[in-house]
Amino acid sequence: MSKGYIKRIELTAEKFIINPIDQSVLPGSHLYKTGDAAVMNKDGSIDFHGRLDYQIKLRGYRIELGEIENSLSTLSGIITAAVAVKKDNFDNGQLIAYVEVIDRDSFDENFLKNSLANLLPAYMMPFAIVPIDALPR
Repeated sequence: MSKGYIKRIELTAEKFIINPIDQSVLPGSHLYKTGDAAVMNKDGSIDFHGRLDYQIKLRGYRIELGEIENSLSTLSGIITAAVAVKKDNFDNGQLIAYVEVIDRDSFDENFLKNSLANLLPAYMMPFAIVPIDALPR
């Protein structure tokens, strides 16, 4: 529980919700919106149902897949992009980017990776960038 950010009413309203559980314990208290979708059971236990956004946790980092997709979409020759986590046989995750390209003949994965390295930190770099004819709509 928290009272929110000090002297930052707008940020508190964006990042916190009023505590729906027990206002009698700490009136005016707030709960941080983590982005997790969960349900509190009658016995007080909580069932986790996933995320409300496209944020994932990979190798200890929280990664917003949409940020990678947007960065890829700004690169020359890319129409649109989708990023997913692919797990190997040992349950290790790798970021894989699927890109719809203007000209498949001029596709250069290394050039795209080098360009993307100027936009994103290393932990957000896709392991592979795969050209596809069209993303499913």
